[in-house]
Amino acid sequence: MSDGLPEMPLTSDPSGEFDASNNEALFFAMFAGDDRIDCRVDIAALRDRAAPDGTSPNDLIETFLDD
Repeated sequence: MSDGLPEMPLTSDPSGEFDASNNEALFFAMFAGDDRIDCRVDIAALRDRAAPDGTSPNDLIETFLDD
């Protein structure tokens, strides 16, 4: 990297599992090599992203899964 910091390539959890049971955030895992990184994305951020993606702001799972 040009900023001198080491790269930390993250990969998606091969299981594809996520927890959408919380009303404020969606939880999922990423991996840095063998290290599991627990992640969270706020529901509000998914709603904000839905508009430019052309996804319904009420279909948060589709917004999250959209590549």
